[in-house]
Amino acid sequence: MEAKWNGISFEELEALVFRLVIAIVRQALVGILEDLDKYFALVRDRSRYKAEEIEERVLDTLFGAIRFKRRCYLDLVTGERVHLLDQRLKLKPYQRVSSGLVKAAVTLAAQGPSYRAARDRIEEIMGERLISHEGIRQMVLKASEIIDKARVEEKRPKKRGMVFVEADGLWTGKQGKKKRRKKQKKEESKLGVVHEGWRPRYPGSQEYETIPLFKHLQTRGRPEEFWEKVYEELDRRYELEFTLVVINGDRADWIRKGLEYFPQAIYQYDRFHVVREVQRALKWDESLKAKALDALRDNELDRLIRIIDQAEKLANEQDKPKVQALKNLVEQNREYILDYRIRLAALGYDLEGLRGLGSAESNVGKFKARTRGRSWSSEGLSALANVLFKLISGNLNFYTQQVNSRIKHTEEKVVASAAKVIRTAVHAAEPAIRRGHFPCLDRGTDGYAELFRQILREGFSLY
Repeated sequence: MEAKWNGISFEELEALVFRLVIAIVRQALVGILEDLDKYFALVRDRSRYKAEEIEERVLDTLFGAIRFKRRCYLDLVTGERVHLLDQRLKLKPYQRVSSGLVKAAVTLAAQGPSYRAARDRIEEIMGERLISHEGIRQMVLKASEIIDKARVEEKRPKKRGMVFVEADGLWTGKQGKKKRRKKQKKEESKLGVVHEGWRPRYPGSQEYETIPLFKHLQTRGRPEEFWEKVYEELDRRYELEFTLVVINGDRADWIRKGLEYFPQAIYQYDRFHVVREVQRALKWDESLKAKALDALRDNELDRLIRIIDQAEKLANEQDKPKVQALKNLVEQNREYILDYRIRLAALGYDLEGLRGLGSAESNVGKFKARTRGRSWSSEGLSALANVLFKLISGNLNFYTQQVNSRIKHTEEKVVASAAKVIRTAVHAAEPAIRRGHFPCLDRGTDGYAELFRQILREGFSLY
C-alpha cells in the first residue's frame, strides 16, 4: 500500500481529489435541495397548498447530473399543480439544464472555435462529459431567439444627435447542397456595428470603448435589405431627420449605398483599409512608406500624393502598378479618406468626445476567429453572432438565464455516480482510510437542515 502511495504523481493526486470534491458537492447539493423542500412544506400556507405526492426531478448542473425529490402541491386558489421548491429557486418547468451550465456552455461556444471544443473544454475541466455539442448548439440558438425578441420589444423615447454605422463584410463557408458549394464555397455576410460614440472604460481611464446600440448581421440577401433593417432599428431610437449618421467602411458599393437611406449622412473610408493599401504599395521602401503614413495620419492628402508621385518614379516595373493604383485610390476618394472630424468641423459640428473609427474591423476580426475553417447555415451564423456580440458587451448572462432547456442528451450519460467515484478512487489507492460521515447529508436537527431553518427564521428570503 505504501508503494502505491509513493508511486502516485501530484497530477494524479490532484485529479483524484478534484473528482472526490465534485462527487461530494453533488451529493451535498441533493441533500440541501431536499432539506429546503422539507422546510417549505413546514412553513407553507396550508389553507392554499394541499400536499399531494413526492416527485423526482433530474437536473444537469456544473457538478454533473443530480436527481432529487420534492413535494408536489395542489394550489387551491388557481387549481394548478405546483412545486414550491421549484418556485422559490426559480427553476422553470421541464428545465433540464441549470442556468449555470447554460451560461458556461454558451459563453464557451461564443468564444469558439466550435461547439465540440466548448463541450470538450467543459469535460476537461470537470472530468466528465456534462453536455453534448448538439445540446450546446441548441442553447446558442435559444439564447439568440431571446436576444432577438428583447431587441424587438425594447422601447425608448426617440432622441437626436449623432450615430455611427461601421460596416464590413465577412466571408464564411456556407452549408447547403453539394452543387451549390462547388460553385461558390464562400459567401459574404454583411456586418453593421452601430454605436453612439465613445466613453472611458472606467472613471479616469485613458482607454475608451464604444457606446453600443446594436449589431446587425445579414447572412444573405440584397444590400437594400441590410440598410432597410439598419434604418428600421435606428428609426425606433432616433429622429433621423435631426440626426447625423456617420457610415464607416471600405470601398464596397453596398456600404456606400447606406448614404441613400438617411436624411443626413456622411461616408468615411475606413482608415484601416487605407493604411493597409499604403503599406502594401510601398513595402519595398520603408522610408517612403513611413512618410506616406505620417502624411495620412496628419490628414495632409496633398503631401501624401506628392510622396506617392515620388514613389512612382523610383518604383521598379513590378511595384509601379501597385503605386499607381494607390494614387488613383487616394485621388478618387479624397473626400472620404479625409478624417470625418475635419469635415464635421467645417460643417459646424461640435467635435468633443469624437474619436477614430474602426469598431467593425475589430468585431469582424473576433468573428472570423470563431468561424474560420467551418461551414455555417444562415441560422447558425446569425445565432453565433448574437451571442458573441452580447458576450463582448458583457451582458450575455442576462439572456442565458432565460434559456429554458428541454434538451435530450444523445451522448453517453455520466458513467460514475458520486458514490462510485469515491469507491473507485479509494480502492485504487488502497490506503487505510478511516470510514467517515459527511455532515451536510445529516437530517433532523443537525447539519444544513438546521442551518437553513435558522437563516430563514431570521428573515432571510429565498425569493
